[in-house]
Amino acid sequence: MKRGTLGGVGWGCLAAGVMLAGCRLAARDADSGVRGRVLVGPSCPVVQAGATCADQPYPASLDVVNPVGKLVARLEADERGEFAISLPEGTYTLTASAAGDAPLPWAEPLEIVVRSGAWTEVTVQMDSGIR
Repeated sequence: MKRGTLGGVGWGCLAAGVMLAGCRLAARDADSGVRGRVLVGPSCPVVQAGATCADQPYPASLDVVNPVGKLVARLEADERGEFAISLPEGTYTLTASAAGDAPLPWAEPLEIVVRSGAWTEVTVQMDSGIR
């Protein structure tokens, strides 16, 4: 059994519907996939001149869909907003959503391209709705 692929340990991770610590390790050992971080911002309602208000990590729910619209993976970013999932070479759409049925934060879907033998790095930027 090959670790961290959709045909091996990865299916167990996907079947659970969440990305557990062991799944993240297996995914990082795999040949190809997508990994990254989810950030939400703005996080301050009013930013004064000279002050910073950095975007914050967010544990979003993530769906990965293939070009024909089939869900191929569902996972959760961790409390640091980090995620990793092994995927075969191909083009996918990554969609991030808030926990539960909350309308915010939200994000535009991202098209990702996974190449054989490589990891695609992404930052998913979610909008908090604060203005």
